[in-house]
Amino acid sequence: MIRMTELLKNKKRIFLIGVACVLILIAFAISFINPFAPADSPKPTESSDTNGYQATVLMQFQSKYAGDHVNVGNLLGNLPYAEYLKGGMSLQTEKTPYGITVNYDLSQSNTNIDINQVETTLRNNAVVIFALIDNVDVVDFNSDLGTQNLKLRYARNELQQSFPQDLRDYAKNQSELQILLNSSHLKLLVYPQKYALTMSSTPGIRLLAQYDGAANQVQYSASKGKIEYVASSGQLLNWDSTGGKITEKGAKAEFPLGTPAYWSPHEMINQFGTNTQSEIPLNIAVWQNGMKVAEKQLIIHFDGSTAFFTVEPSNDVVITDSLQPPPQNLNSMEEAVSRAIKNQGKSYLAGEVATEGHIILDTEEKNGQIKAYTIASFGYFGFENGLFTMISGSGAIPTVMTFTKNGSGAYVLLQY
Repeated sequence: MIRMTELLKNKKRIFLIGVACVLILIAFAISFINPFAPADSPKPTESSDTNGYQATVLMQFQSKYAGDHVNVGNLLGNLPYAEYLKGGMSLQTEKTPYGITVNYDLSQSNTNIDINQVETTLRNNAVVIFALIDNVDVVDFNSDLGTQNLKLRYARNELQQSFPQDLRDYAKNQSELQILLNSSHLKLLVYPQKYALTMSSTPGIRLLAQYDGAANQVQYSASKGKIEYVASSGQLLNWDSTGGKITEKGAKAEFPLGTPAYWSPHEMINQFGTNTQSEIPLNIAVWQNGMKVAEKQLIIHFDGSTAFFTVEPSNDVVITDSLQPPPQNLNSMEEAVSRAIKNQGKSYLAGEVATEGHIILDTEEKNGQIKAYTIASFGYFGFENGLFTMISGSGAIPTVMTFTKNGSGAYVLLQY
């Protein structure tokens, strides 16, 4: 009986030791599978996986120098299109501008390549690189798409204009980096691109923030930027277009997400000289229950010689007279040609309504590209002295447009 008791005690001890070993092995396996998961990290404002970007992982590759090729390689290996990095990368660190060149081979991709999506993804990759590697000045992407080679160059100072703070500041902590990643889901619908106080159809430049994520408030704030002698940075307005009531909100105002806001130069025009060239930054921040989740910056240029305030175009800014963003890819050739003509018309003196006319004479398809031979015309119309008249535009111009089709059969403009 004494021997049986001792054996039972030993078996119990062995069982408990075995359970403890199993638990330790499980814990070790979990930490090995996810080595970057912090023990007590704060909850990010949105899912930590944002279109293939994971803030918890990317924070590990923050560096002051582009010359650390191992770190740069690891960073690229954790960005979208990492599986296509067959061409490798090269670094330029001998003199400024310091640069990174990344070579992708997408020719063997199993899915149909959407050029617009490739450009958007690579632009987002460049933003992340500029945020995490302090001294990178330019990023070059060379992409073999099979039918063509796509070469894109992004400069830090150009992408920086879309954000209210230095891109490097977003790498201070995981929460800030998550805001930067979320910001790729933020688009701004703007109309008109050019505005003057003499325009009667709108009290200012209409702004509408559209965010693909959880959010309920948007905050607009205008600052004087580089103009030290100007006392005002303009007014944000709320306009009830049905009743005509305009409510002034000041230089900083909050609106429910989905509500249009208007920015007006208001009394600024009297403070500028006729030869003044200036920039007014307008910050847009999206909030969810009191927590900022994304932000962008809009630049408005003032030309004193014409008295026009012009919105700086960018990938984040959609110029449209609709409260819904225009489709980027169009399945109808007629609609694709119409949109292409209107986009080209942005170089004309802006009015209040953009119009176009066209005739498609013929089309031909070769090597996956479609050429449309057209007669095209463009016109801007607006009110002058109470009369609706043509402000600027073109005559009937013979025009060739080259398109390709993405995986869903939609037309994407390549050349005009």
